[in-house]
Formats: sequence, structure tokens, C-alpha cells
Amino acid sequence: MLPRRLALLLPNALTLIGLVLGLAGALALQRGEVAGAASLLVGGQVADVLDGVAARRFNASTAAGALFDWHADCAVAAAVAFAAGVAWAIPVFVLVQAWARVHDERVSGRTAAMLGVVGLALGAW
Repeated sequence: MLPRRLALLLPNALTLIGLVLGLAGALALQRGEVAGAASLLVGGQVADVLDGVAARRFNASTAAGALFDWHADCAVAAAVAFAAGVAWAIPVFVLVQAWARVHDERVSGRTAAMLGVVGLALGAW
């Protein structure tokens, strides 16, 4: 069993790792490095899933941690949408429509962005 202090830090550390990987993926996407972006975004998504698993497994869920996770997810989703818009000159209204559709269907923006970039990478490959 993990010491309590480490158990409380692990989910937030995984959220931070997911945030960094996701933002790096958005930057790679903006530069046109679709395969690299897909790899980074998948890694960020894995970290995002694992932070929740760790929080539940070690009974380390906190309101601050949940808020940090939510903000990290939003930051990555917005960065990927912005990067896609810059890289491919996607009109803003298309991004807004897609964003609204994602949230009506209860699919996280981060997951939708990651799936879109993986699809682009597979298409480019």
C-alpha cells in the first residue's frame, strides 16, 4: 500500500502529466506533425484515465483534484481545437458547432479531440 501522502499526490501528478502531454500534442498538431500529435494525445488520454483510477483505488479523491482534472481536460480540448484551426484554417463556426455537439452527446472534448487527431494520423499514414 502506498503511503497516504503519495496516494494523495499520485492522481494530481497523473493529471499534470496528461496536461503536459496534451498541450505538447496540441503544439505538435499546430506544427503539422500529426503522428507525433496523435502519440502525445493518446499518452495524455491514458494519463487522464489513470488519474481517476488512482484516485478511486487509493481513496484519494478530492474536490481540488477533480477541479484540476476538469480544468486540465478543458485546456487540452481548447488547445487541440485551436491548433487544428490554426493548422488547417478550420473556420471558427465549425469548431464551435463541433464543440457544442460533443458536449450535447456527453463525450469529453479531450476524448473527441484525441480521437480526431488519431483519425487524422491514420489517414495521413
